[in-house]
Amino acid sequence: MVTSFNEWYEDSQIEATTGTLPSSNTDDSESGTYYTGGETYVDYGHLYLDILKEETAGTK
Repeated sequence: MVTSFNEWYEDSQIEATTGTLPSSNTDDSESGTYYTGGETYVDYGHLYLDILKEETAGTK
């Protein structure tokens, strides 16, 4: 079993993103960087879910 806590601020999330946006370091905060801290994030789509599926295939 895998539990995802959606810890975006720790970069430990595996939930899918839209997968359609370019990399960005801006956010919806008043400053434009409060949530991202100015770090660039990639819109990775289903990448991490696909990796998890591949790595756990055949395990019980």
